[in-house]
Amino acid sequence: MKLSLISVLLLTLLGLVSCSPKTPVKINLVPKPVELVEMNGTFVLSAKSKFEIAGNEQLQELKDYAQKIIQERTGFQLTEGEGAGLKFELIEDEELGEEGYLLSVNKNGISIAANTPAGLFYGLQTFRQLLPSEPADEVVLPYLEIKDYPRLAWRGLHLDVGRHFFSVDDVKRYIDLMSMYKINTFHWHLTEDQGWRIEIKKYPRLTEIGSWRKKVGFEANQEKGLNVDDGKPYGGFYTQEEVKDIVEYARLRNVTVVPEIEMPGHSMAAMVAYPELYCFPDEKLEVRTEGGVSNGVYCAGKDETFEFLQDVLDEVMALFPSEIIHIGGDEAPKTNWIKCPLCQKRIKDEHLQDEHELQSYFIKRIEKYLNSKGRRLVGWDEIMEGGLSETATVMAWRGVTPGIEAAELGNDVIMTPGTPFYISCPQSINKVTKHDGTVNTMRDMYEFNPVPDELTPEARKHIIGVQACHWSEGTPNQKILEYKVYPRAIALAEIGWTPQEQRDWDDFYKRVEQHLPQLSFYGVEYGQRSYDVKINVVPDKDHKTIFAEFITEVPENVYYTMDGSEPIQTSPVYDGTLEIKATGTLKARMFRPDGSAGRLATQEVNFHKALGKKVQYNIPYSTKHDGGGDYAMTNGLKNKWQGFEKRNVDFVIDLGEATEFSKIETNWYYDINDWVFRPLEVKYELSDDGENFETVYESTHVNAKDVYDKGTLNLTKEIENGKARYIRVTAKNPMVNPAWHSSAGGATWLFIDEVIVE
Repeated sequence: MKLSLISVLLLTLLGLVSCSPKTPVKINLVPKPVELVEMNGTFVLSAKSKFEIAGNEQLQELKDYAQKIIQERTGFQLTEGEGAGLKFELIEDEELGEEGYLLSVNKNGISIAANTPAGLFYGLQTFRQLLPSEPADEVVLPYLEIKDYPRLAWRGLHLDVGRHFFSVDDVKRYIDLMSMYKINTFHWHLTEDQGWRIEIKKYPRLTEIGSWRKKVGFEANQEKGLNVDDGKPYGGFYTQEEVKDIVEYARLRNVTVVPEIEMPGHSMAAMVAYPELYCFPDEKLEVRTEGGVSNGVYCAGKDETFEFLQDVLDEVMALFPSEIIHIGGDEAPKTNWIKCPLCQKRIKDEHLQDEHELQSYFIKRIEKYLNSKGRRLVGWDEIMEGGLSETATVMAWRGVTPGIEAAELGNDVIMTPGTPFYISCPQSINKVTKHDGTVNTMRDMYEFNPVPDELTPEARKHIIGVQACHWSEGTPNQKILEYKVYPRAIALAEIGWTPQEQRDWDDFYKRVEQHLPQLSFYGVEYGQRSYDVKINVVPDKDHKTIFAEFITEVPENVYYTMDGSEPIQTSPVYDGTLEIKATGTLKARMFRPDGSAGRLATQEVNFHKALGKKVQYNIPYSTKHDGGGDYAMTNGLKNKWQGFEKRNVDFVIDLGEATEFSKIETNWYYDINDWVFRPLEVKYELSDDGENFETVYESTHVNAKDVYDKGTLNLTKEIENGKARYIRVTAKNPMVNPAWHSSAGGATWLFIDEVIVE
């Protein structure tokens, strides 16, 4: 059968296999292998091809799994026996490690070799992507050689089943999909303020009472039409037999299930079931129906609390073979502990300094128990407050700074900063989730490096993994779950698997677009691409000319204006070069294929004497809020905030030559509720040689107690006959939220947008 030119082009675009045996499959592998060499020649795979496992009968379950994949993708199975076809083989190759593999296609067929069954499994996932997305009598495979192994050991996806409950089948499907992309850790968030989801036989009220709330709740979902709250009790839990079934299901797919039992905070459901675990048991408590941070914190002054948690962990450890157990440790308000006589007695008896050290005591006591059972503890980065044990693993979610600090202390770290790795935040403005706010795009995620360059070589070894987290407040069903998770989970997979130096956004985007039909084959209704535009300003190499650049996810036209009007499809199209020559308002937007407009991006640009000049950071900014990167302080962009998390501000602007000016201005954003504070002190200093500085401005500020205000602090200094080459700006950070803050002890931020020199 001959194909029309249009058909051939369409099939090529989608990465599908033609019915013609003369057309080999197109290679679009995700994550990208470490080494791939394509050669001349093809091998034809059909029902006549053989399937052989060399010298190891223990791999029978993997063979059955492989036959299932081939059957669902092609419509046929292979004939078992020796000969040209598919061959699995265990070998010894030190370079491949525990999860690496070799995949070869030549005249003898397809060979997958590895040191372990895990490596064979991952080789099989790569082979799966070479199969068609529709039935075919034959599959034509190009000759190739692949050597592949992961960058990071922990490649994780998280699922919160507390806010919304997902069935056993939903969880298995979640595991199935993640395993396709070599994601090897399923972080199962099992307990929350809104529901306790795992059966504990010694404490039956945990599921009889704690797994149910009076209604679905989360009213924003009903307002958006995502689900219906009928006012009936809502909940559910997993029996121990169901947990065992899921753990075994995951094992067959080389996925380790890491359970999370939250403590000391986010535990209201447990305290509704067993009020004696609360500091004030006479208070009436309810399983929460909305999100946020609650006072559902275990009483740290009662020995009964630790006896209860040890009993719970005993049953949990019997169900989960994972060496690592997650204990949460995040967002535990100290309000009750401050008022509780038993907690205060514990502080005194244990010679602790304050409630933060009491949390550290709590975590370390649980860790000691886990260690005695041969297990290790991982917790959210709040476990660092009050002192971190030498053996705990830190999951850094409040930016990269906690991860950097933990790695430098010698603790293992899993990077999962909320921006961009919280995939509960939609990946685009879309009709499915009715979302029109902040997005974490696939590009945002892909371009994140989980191993910061500023780390020493020794500290880098302690960044053991990367993870994306899905919190289910706004995700009431599986359809919306998959819409949010994919295809961003593929970006996560490549970050954790592919060497950093081989990662390239444009290349990745092309491969993902051609891979999407394979997601559709498995019924995944994946999320829409983002049509947002990000505006940045960068200087040329001599720092004398500056250019605007537009950063997008989809490689399509960006329309812009510089006169304040809104761009339309007859406006100028960005061609990669746009010089900024004067103060003005830059606006840009994209248009979707259906003609609808993407969100308007608007940016005021200040043209001043420091614009585009080089900045030397004596203290690095946080990559979570980079404000535009190395030139954020001189890019002329208002309200593009650069953040400094738990660190002071100290940078020097080089004007290139001695320059006359009459004013230095900075703006500082603060939102106390969101942990962004006013700087305690700010200095402007001038220098001619970059070494000897003279202070020309010094200002002090107060963050009032118990006041959760927000706004912008403008600090302008008029300078008579000012002249200098170098301008230094320093500011003092409070470092941690004060004791009165609802998240006391958390790392505070300073936000600055730019330095205006006129």
